[in-house]
Amino acid sequence: GPTDTTFTAENLELAFSGVLRHVTLNGSEESIITDDEHPFVAHRPSAVQREAR
Repeated sequence: GPTDTTFTAENLELAFSGVLRHVTLNGSEESIITDDEHPFVAHRPSAVQREAR
């Protein structure tokens, strides 16, 4: 399925038995979810980047 609806925090927690850390970096649109072995890094365009499209 589409990335936005498939790789949700809820689905990732189910896939990795809920043993995840979720870090959001201040001042940016990156989120990092990790199970200590395989990080998942998500980047969403900022409002300025979305308006430029």
